[in-house]
Amino acid sequence: QRSGGAGSRDVPNFELWPYYEVAICDLQLPPLSEDAQDLKVYKVMDLTKKLDMAFMLVTRWATATIGRSLGFDEIGAVKLSSTKETLPILARQLQGLAVLNSERIKANVVEDNARFFEDFLVECGADDWTMAEFRAMVVGSSQASRPAGSIEALDLHVDAIIGSDKGSALAIWTMEEDTIRVEFIMGHDCLEFGLVAEENLLRLIASRGAQMGAKSLRCRARFTQDGTLFIPSLENLGFQRAPGQAWDGEVAVLDTVSAVDQKGDLLGDNTAFFEKAAEPEVVPGLRVWLMVMNLEDHLEAVNAWCEEEGAAEMNEVIDGREDLVEALGDQLSSDEREVLLAKDY
Repeated sequence: QRSGGAGSRDVPNFELWPYYEVAICDLQLPPLSEDAQDLKVYKVMDLTKKLDMAFMLVTRWATATIGRSLGFDEIGAVKLSSTKETLPILARQLQGLAVLNSERIKANVVEDNARFFEDFLVECGADDWTMAEFRAMVVGSSQASRPAGSIEALDLHVDAIIGSDKGSALAIWTMEEDTIRVEFIMGHDCLEFGLVAEENLLRLIASRGAQMGAKSLRCRARFTQDGTLFIPSLENLGFQRAPGQAWDGEVAVLDTVSAVDQKGDLLGDNTAFFEKAAEPEVVPGLRVWLMVMNLEDHLEAVNAWCEEEGAAEMNEVIDGREDLVEALGDQLSSDEREVLLAKDY
């Protein structure tokens, strides 16, 4: 547990962040299949085996959050700080998960994943705090206190919906018997469409879990930097605080509707980010394609190249990416060139 600013509540360690749950049949909005109309504005992505891409997205969102914080008044900054509190944890977890999966492949582990996981935690040399945080995500708080030999081996899924103008969100989740356990659900931003994207992704996960036999959906809430509990997406979908949890602190829920309504006041003169986000895309799907690679900053230049080359569809952009890289030249770093050349879908 660590302290927030003066007059703030303490922020509990991640493994104590409380779960909220709802029966899938009681969701306030119905589950969404991948071809549902509400998901047409997103690119639905399974990033379970593309954790480097998931990490890039989260890093991008962290940068955007810092940019949007400029000009916030004090109350607005506190209300929207759950993103700042959670994104570093999410980034660490994605990195840890990538290393765990890599080591599991190297060791050719087929059975006894639980024992391998415990050995991995010891051998990686993580401190107790980091170990508890990662263990809570992989095995869930309900199992984290069990002896190593009794922990169930669980496969984590990393899913995302990426939108060009309706927000984006990413989640880490798994199945525990007939319950979907969501450890993270994080929209790209607490303002505008990030929270709507979170709701839509939760509804998609509910649909996928139901097909696997799930009857209920359980999700961690998150905290702001001043120790206030943040549950807007969960509250809107009908989630209730799950019983029997270790953390029993005060529940102080944010008035996010008020925060969003105050957007103009909170932003002050910092409108550059919104103007940038409004940059049109010459080719449908171009913004999302660049966003997934963390290259959205180059949208204007790529738009210009598309117009010059007469590209009208994404397959033309993808097929011509070598020419695109050459045209952008020094505007791209060596890492950006490598990522762009490899993105053949």
